[in-house]
Amino acid sequence: MRIPAVDVGDGGFFAGGVSAIVGRLGLYTLATVARRQAHHRGFATPDHFAGLVAGAAVTEDYLVQLAGALPQDGRATEVMLHPGKADAELARLYAGGWEHSFTSEDTAILSPAVRAAFEAHALLSVNFAALPHR
Repeated sequence: MRIPAVDVGDGGFFAGGVSAIVGRLGLYTLATVARRQAHHRGFATPDHFAGLVAGAAVTEDYLVQLAGALPQDGRATEVMLHPGKADAELARLYAGGWEHSFTSEDTAILSPAVRAAFEAHALLSVNFAALPHR
């Protein structure tokens, strides 16, 4: 599997210290293995991936910027998000009490600015059922 672009923050792949680097490398490695296994079993997968690792929440600004940076090749990009309405309750439900701003991601994906940016770049929001089987 080839992941042509993964946002790793302003400092590049090595930004954020050892734990962030391990997180990015782990995500890439697991995604590579999972994609190969999925294809072997006849499942469709997105062609590209975008998102933030190490617990960072996707923001409106990130999604607006991402709209202009996504590959314009007509193929699907999965954007990793964890939107929600109740940060404290969701953090309690996750093992270890993951402190993540679910509400920030919820606000970002519902933003008129994000919708306008995606429309300006002719990007569509689809679910996994829309992915072509190869």
